[in-house]
Amino acid sequence: STGFKTRIFPIEIGDPLFTIFGGPFLPLVKRFLPPSFARTYDLGIYGVEWRDRLAERQRETPGYLVVSLFKPPELFIEDGELANAILSRRQEFEQDKVSRRIMNQFGPSLTGSVGEAWSRQRRLIAPMLNERIMETVWDESLQQTNQMMSHFSDIEGETTRSTVFGLRKIAFNILSTIGYGMQTRWSAETPKAQRHQKMDFMEALLHLVDGLLLLLVIPPWLLKQPWMPTPMRQIGEAYYQFYENSSEMLQKEREALMLSNSPRNSFLSLLASAHDAQVGSNGKEVRLHKPAFTEDQINGNLYTFTLAGYDTTANTMAYAVAMLVVYPEWQDWVIEETDRIEDTVLNVESYQEVLPILERCFAVMLETLESYVHTSSSYRSRIFDRETFTIRGQTYRIPAKTRCTISLAGLGLRKDVWGDDAFEFNPASPKVRRKRRPRFFPTMVKWATAQINSADE
Repeated sequence: STGFKTRIFPIEIGDPLFTIFGGPFLPLVKRFLPPSFARTYDLGIYGVEWRDRLAERQRETPGYLVVSLFKPPELFIEDGELANAILSRRQEFEQDKVSRRIMNQFGPSLTGSVGEAWSRQRRLIAPMLNERIMETVWDESLQQTNQMMSHFSDIEGETTRSTVFGLRKIAFNILSTIGYGMQTRWSAETPKAQRHQKMDFMEALLHLVDGLLLLLVIPPWLLKQPWMPTPMRQIGEAYYQFYENSSEMLQKEREALMLSNSPRNSFLSLLASAHDAQVGSNGKEVRLHKPAFTEDQINGNLYTFTLAGYDTTANTMAYAVAMLVVYPEWQDWVIEETDRIEDTVLNVESYQEVLPILERCFAVMLETLESYVHTSSSYRSRIFDRETFTIRGQTYRIPAKTRCTISLAGLGLRKDVWGDDAFEFNPASPKVRRKRRPRFFPTMVKWATAQINSADE
């Protein structure tokens, strides 16, 4: 026995063709077929987490194990403890090939690596995520936000429909500053190259952000053909322009490092300055003169740090603002905190003084991520022997070669974990109150194990 609810299904429900063509028949399946079959069918159709939220469906099992003919079993997980246990065992549960292809689209990266390659990159990159970088993010966020608010305050009529666009520009400018060291003022205008002119680096990045999924299915050499529609052709041109510009920037960064030997607060500079090390005869690490990362690895990691993180960051901010509009009482709740900070803190722009006491702002972010996670699922594959877990006194066994779908959006819908208001937007709920607030989250899984001080405690 596996400990999970087991379902037998005639076809592989994780197959993309089933996901695409099975959707229109879902209402009929739910209406005329047995509930157990309909639930299994529903799991294979994209958006099951949002349908469950609308229906306020109760979770009756940590996961469903679906067995189909001639295919490996599939496990759909909706339990935070089990999800954390699987994600923490990277050697036993590898990231699936499709996810690795997306993460390695511009070169081998930390998030797209497995095994020894992942361990090596993590050892080199983890020290770069330090307080110096975080303070730079804070300072750049303040500048970008002030510039956007200055623009909006000058609008005639004092109303705008460009808030989401403005937040996307803030996220893009911050990430490009941290990633590439390129500071850009917030502007309502989008940079555009004239016909027959080369794109600058920022314009190329913007086109790549909008065309990431398209580049997965259509090769860039085909996209840039003159007979392609202009938006698609621009994405193809941006792909090659990105490599040309990033190669030039990397060369300039390495030349600057030879003169100063002190990296700037950008991932490009930190990755370019990293060197491999080996353990000497005395047991201590000895730095080698060989660069730790190739140009492709630098491009790949910069992509995952900046471009891949852009949509998630921008959408989280946009949803948070939307929720504050829908529920104005939480606007007042947050304003009370910011007013109190302005009255009591000498330097309201200080990263060290202000960030640790933004408890209500942090609670709104947690609740937004819990309710509207940008990536609905994460995928892992159990390649070797079966794995056994004990969660809350219950033993679960995952068979070998099982494909695990971790429902990131579904983890926040468990009333036994989050309480009776699991389906409500309530930042002051006990579900975001814990004993302490950590400074770092090693694995963000729906914040199901996140801890935070409540502003009211």
